Amino acid sequence: MSIELTFQEAILTTWNLFRRNIKFFAVLALIYTILLQSTIQGKLDAIGLLPGGFIITGVLNVALGGWPGLFRLVVSVIGIALTIIMQMGLISITLSLIDGNIPRYSQLYEKDSPLIKEYKHLASYIIATVIYFLLIVIGFICLIIPGIYFEIKYMFFTFIIIDKNMGPIEALKKSGEITKGIKLDLFEFMIAFFVCTLPLNVILFALIGFRATYPTLSNPIITLLSTFLTFPITIFMGILYRSALTAKSHLENKDQNNNQLIERTNKKLPISNTATEEVVTEESDADAYNIIDS
Repeated sequence: MSIELTFQEAILTTWNLFRRNIKFFAVLALIYTILLQSTIQGKLDAIGLLPGGFIITGVLNVALGGWPGLFRLVVSVIGIALTIIMQMGLISITLSLIDGNIPRYSQLYEKDSPLIKEYKHLASYIIATVIYFLLIVIGFICLIIPGIYFEIKYMFFTFIIIDKNMGPIEALKKSGEITKGIKLDLFEFMIAFFVCTLPLNVILFALIGFRATYPTLSNPIITLLSTFLTFPITIFMGILYRSALTAKSHLENKDQNNNQLIERTNKKLPISNTATEEVVTEESDADAYNIIDS
């Protein structure tokens, strides 16, 4: 089994989808930035500087038992959960886009918005991510190659959780089934994609480093840019996921057809109606020839 898609086609499709919907992604990045910035720990200091802000932070600290640092810990956990939910929403929007649906701005605020409804997968997403991370770490400890193997084998679990509504273990198993027989193809795709996006990765790491150095000044701008630049990566991964699903489906259909053929052969049944008609036609022609000949 192999992916019926070249790397050039995958890159071209990624670029076309991103370019045609660049305004939508810009708005999405802005929304992500606003939501993320509203939950970072630095906002706690800003609240404290507001008139009466010390009362708000004081009440929240008392409500949380007055434990030192608990308030910031709770805010950080909320921020992480919100980030994961937004990542799941992006996967849902990306898959819809790849399937040919036109993104609508109403998707960002309507009742069934992917940014809102995917919260139900939060626990599955976190559990599967932890298992995936542990497998990769253990694999890299065992001479690196097993780590790369696990990374590729289970690379689609995030898309499967959203697309197939599966639990963490089911999603990891399904990813293993989908990538069976195409791991080498996927590895070549990922290496080529890494080389092509190396300048982009350098920019992202530079932005992260700049944000760590000047957090107050750069946080909103860096978050906006880094979020915007991750969209093409998600699109590319979504295209690979859909291509792997297609390859898996074709293989299953081929196996099913082969099994049916073997079953018919074992039962000595005609393979098709067409073959039967050809035999009848040949016999009729022979009879007609014999009559004319006599």
